[in-house]
Amino acid sequence: MGASETLLSLDWDRAAAVIAEFIRREVEERRRDGVLLGISGGLDSAVAAALACEAVSPRRVHGVILPERDTRPDSVEDARALARHLHISISQKDLTAVLRKLGIYGFVPPGAPRILGSMSWLVPLVPRRIQESYVRGLFESLSQGSDGNLFLANLAGTSHPDLMAGIAFIRAKVRMRMVALYLQAERQNR
Repeated sequence: MGASETLLSLDWDRAAAVIAEFIRREVEERRRDGVLLGISGGLDSAVAAALACEAVSPRRVHGVILPERDTRPDSVEDARALARHLHISISQKDLTAVLRKLGIYGFVPPGAPRILGSMSWLVPLVPRRIQESYVRGLFESLSQGSDGNLFLANLAGTSHPDLMAGIAFIRAKVRMRMVALYLQAERQNR
């Protein structure tokens, strides 16, 4: 049975119940006041928030929205709409200043020197979304040696300079979001 068949045959209600029970048990055993999680407006964080609400009740779930310079405004509104729908408390912390201070926005965009050559002064005019899309496409093309499995390709690493620069840019943002979440979770005993 392949991965697709396995997913289709999964008992989704049972899986949700097992995950919610795991969350409830972890909160209880670690003597936490509830759950704190990042909400981005995307599907993954929406599912995680819904499972947390099922596990400990919405009043014990706090969502944190962590936009930065390149965040789409509709993502923030989607995250707020999710919080309203689930009846959870939220806070928002813009990470632009800290990412700028760390020099994240100063990274030379992937492929810019090679593609633009002497016209690299145009780099600031290329939207970051396009730069990130280039990196994702490059990553997907380089993952073909891993049977198309992006996770395995990521573990294998790369020495491709454009990809390394792009991954550093993207991962730095993700890791900064995690630092902000851990800090707030500790402060709130969640």
